Amino acid sequence: KIGIIGTSDGNGHPYSYSAIFNGFDEYYLKKYCKFKLIKEYLPRYCSKKNLIKGAKVTSIWTQNYENSKKISKASLIPNVEKNFKDFIGKVDGVIIARDDVEKHLYFASFFLERNIPIFIDKQIVYSKSQLLIFLKKIRKKRLFMACSGIRYNKKLIYIKKTKKLNNVKTIHGTSHSNLMTYGHHLLEAVTVLFGTKVKWVKSLSQSKNHDIIQITYYSGLNVILEFIKNLSLPIKLDFFSANEKTFTIYFDDFYFSFKRMLEDFILMIENKNYPIPTNEIINISKII
Repeated sequence: KIGIIGTSDGNGHPYSYSAIFNGFDEYYLKKYCKFKLIKEYLPRYCSKKNLIKGAKVTSIWTQNYENSKKISKASLIPNVEKNFKDFIGKVDGVIIARDDVEKHLYFASFFLERNIPIFIDKQIVYSKSQLLIFLKKIRKKRLFMACSGIRYNKKLIYIKKTKKLNNVKTIHGTSHSNLMTYGHHLLEAVTVLFGTKVKWVKSLSQSKNHDIIQITYYSGLNVILEFIKNLSLPIKLDFFSANEKTFTIYFDDFYFSFKRMLEDFILMIENKNYPIPTNEIINISKII
């Protein structure tokens, strides 16, 4: 039994993540969900045979009770809570599906202190001071997972197995939104392929709606990541090599990437094993 916490501006994951467990109601999805992409890929892929087995999202809380009821109707969530603390005794794990990163620590702390496994969507905390507090919260081997779905993208996994990555000299990534909110979508792909042995990180832009960062690895690998507020999809990374053709990873394949990600969360709860090394999650957060 999973509880889900949402929402924040521009984030439809409470609809999609819940539907990957529960299925969805087509009428209420069309009526209430404002996210065109979700309304396109759920009907295409979210059939009974493609749902996550052995788990359901059974409770939802958002800061707006009426909005919670709308999501519950669309994604077939039976219990709408008026307080996220009411999850206690009702769920085996909690998904924090919000993009307002500054509030992640508040929600995460409550459940970590009660030894309830959590999944945090993308970036775990907002600042260095919050990270230090979070590290204290997980000292007792509390179960947590945090990542972007791009980590489970089929093409990324294929490239890791087939490409000569030592030949890659520089990587250029582009995404909408900003570094704090969407940095994981680009950084996770780079990390899966090249690890987190980063020498330094430098900001190349001071614009409010345009983040550019440069990352240099100890190996000499150069990474440029660019985030523009209103940039259109797709989120993508281009890999440039000395003697091979440039190859590109697009963050598409949403349904199955999210499904594999959430399946790992369920396995973490069942087996008490961390699907992603804790140091890797922490190092990505340090880069951001």
